[in-house]
Amino acid sequence: MTKEKMPLYILLFIVLLLGGCNTYNTGTCLSDKEIKELTAKAEKGDLNAARLIESHYMFCVEDPKMARVWTEKLASLGDAEAWYHLYSDDRSSNDANTKKKAFAELVKSGEGGYGFAQMTLATKYFTGDEVNKDHAQGEVWLRRAAQAGNSDAMRSMSILLLVKERTKNSIIEAYRLSRHAQRVVDEQSVAGQSAMRQAETIRLVARKSRIPEKALEAATAKLPAQKEPKANASPERFTATSGSPRANAELADRQYAAGTKEGVVAGEGLLKSAALACDKYAMSDFATVSLLSATTGKSLAEAQSWAKLVILDAPASYMATDARMNMEFISIAAKSLGIPQATISEEADNLVAQSNCRKSK
Repeated sequence: MTKEKMPLYILLFIVLLLGGCNTYNTGTCLSDKEIKELTAKAEKGDLNAARLIESHYMFCVEDPKMARVWTEKLASLGDAEAWYHLYSDDRSSNDANTKKKAFAELVKSGEGGYGFAQMTLATKYFTGDEVNKDHAQGEVWLRRAAQAGNSDAMRSMSILLLVKERTKNSIIEAYRLSRHAQRVVDEQSVAGQSAMRQAETIRLVARKSRIPEKALEAATAKLPAQKEPKANASPERFTATSGSPRANAELADRQYAAGTKEGVVAGEGLLKSAALACDKYAMSDFATVSLLSATTGKSLAEAQSWAKLVILDAPASYMATDARMNMEFISIAAKSLGIPQATISEEADNLVAQSNCRKSK
């Protein structure tokens, strides 16, 4: 099929509309004349023109070398997302110098304000991936990513606040961040449901701490409206057979969404049931909600055991990344509560060894 072209002024208008959407692909091809005109604009610092040319080489003619040239041009013009694209290209290299260069590109992307890069840096510093483990530096990047509107960072930041200290202010702010994370994504998506569960769990923590509901309402009063789901988007939620572990996990979501103490308790029970049946998504979700309510060595050990099981089950998944972050948050919680980390780790290892999810492998 021949790809149709449209007038250059319309292409530029489309790019202006898409400028904040983290995507450069307009689904169109450029003529030689259009490339020449846009190149002249790009040489004068026009980011939108450079994005169109990069898109042409990346998606239309599929020329990775020329696409790279224009990604580098965008980065030189100060495009933070372009720096992240360069990092993504270079990080898999076997060359030590290129890997070092990739990390520098990631830092430039983060310093430029790209939330996804900032969250990536936070994860690396918390977990010691490619850098020396540094929780303080990780928190700096996590806060920046949350402030940039990254929903994953908001959820992680809310957990960090809760495990560092359970004061009235930290609980309220943790709740606000979880609700904000829920608002900026499709609430029916996996990320939206995770944020909802987290917010409702923290809400129950607030009730147990005798924090008035009005204080939580006031903290979330100025949050943006719930993001509308994308038109014709494929549903991210799972379809489940009645009575299956996944069905229990989905029923748990409905219980959490009820917004009552009874609903959260019932939801947590259903989620744990699905986790015990070795549903990896439920295991990941339960690792987080159990951490949020953990205040003893035993409960922290249980949360750590679920995080370890997730890492063992799917080491390269996004869930394992969350689990590794949770492992670091557990160590912070242990320090805050004055519980030896070695004691928690030993008990967690025993729970992992006894788990049916490992015995069935």
